[in-house]
Amino acid sequence: MDATGCSVVTRYATGIDGIDVDAATDRGVRVTNVPEFCGVEVAEHVIALVLAFVRGIPIYSAETTNGKWDWRDFDPC
Repeated sequence: MDATGCSVVTRYATGIDGIDVDAATDRGVRVTNVPEFCGVEVAEHVIALVLAFVRGIPIYSAETTNGKWDWRDFDPC
């Protein structure tokens, strides 16, 4: 990619690990990030994944994908 005239590279994430900062600095390009980007969304997603795991949703999904569904096979409690 040709970045002629580029003066700033911004990553919409908490880190800048995907950017070659040394190369950018050598070319006079500033590197920035958005440290609080999607913090709430990530936390909500983690909670959703924990709830899915606790409720056994991945197991139910796999069983229905394989054509099996018998609610008596799963203990709801």
